[in-house]
Amino acid sequence: MNRLMNSLIELIYVPVAIILFLCLASINIWGQANSIESLTEAVGKNSSNAESYLKRGDFYADLWSANETNENLAAIARAAADYSTYLKLKPRDAQVYRRRAAARNALFLSVNPFAIADLQQSIRFNPKDLEARDELRVQQAEYRKAYRTKECVEARKTIGFQGHPSDEPLTYLAEYLDAEMTETTAKALKAIACGANVNYVYQRSRRPEFANFDYYRIEHLIAMLEAGADVNGRDKSGNTPLMQTLESIVRLQSKIDGVMIERVRIAVQYGANLRAVNLKEQNVVFFARKTKNSELMNLLKIAGAK
Repeated sequence: MNRLMNSLIELIYVPVAIILFLCLASINIWGQANSIESLTEAVGKNSSNAESYLKRGDFYADLWSANETNENLAAIARAAADYSTYLKLKPRDAQVYRRRAAARNALFLSVNPFAIADLQQSIRFNPKDLEARDELRVQQAEYRKAYRTKECVEARKTIGFQGHPSDEPLTYLAEYLDAEMTETTAKALKAIACGANVNYVYQRSRRPEFANFDYYRIEHLIAMLEAGADVNGRDKSGNTPLMQTLESIVRLQSKIDGVMIERVRIAVQYGANLRAVNLKEQNVVFFARKTKNSELMNLLKIAGAK
């Protein structure tokens, strides 16, 4: 009798446990999405509220920490972006410089000068932070060693794009970046950390290396920006990267999806000049209106475009 009762309990317990696990997982996923959505809404309503960026950055960093893989780099890239925006608003926060340093090291898959600069700033604002000093010494030593490697030397020569026969931007680097995470993609991210010129301007076409925001993966777009890509660089027509992106959408009659809206948000977050005009006196709003996308127009309007 007891054996029968135990068997019945097991038959009931197992499916119930599975259902409870699935429910909890669904609640957790919904909670994450809801938190990101609410924090993004808060940022949209008040772009000068530093704390909203910090909270969202920490949220993305926690998401990445829960699954530290190359396939989850988008989360840590967004964290880096939010920390960067926070530090523009509150540039003396030593702890956030350390958080951004960690995010940048994860984003570029190796030690890099951008993370090292953050640790130096952190120590500048908090000289008593011995842990940061130890971390800086280790990373500086690792980077000096990496910078002299054949891989890094080649990155500065070949992945610098100078003299490439096509004279087109993003020939090597973007071909690597505009793909799923592979060995060559990792090589491209490390190339940026090694000093590949993200702002090279091609002599024949006069196009800047960072020409638009239409990257396949968000983390690669953010990596270029974190490395100092000029968000307001001009091509020979006077178009900024954001203007070039929207002009291409209009010309190709492409659909504006959620990913493209996020790219525009990133452009705004990194300081895209929404009032710049090209040689034809066209601006971001001119191209945005032609897309007839209300979400895009509302985003630009809130950001101050006219």
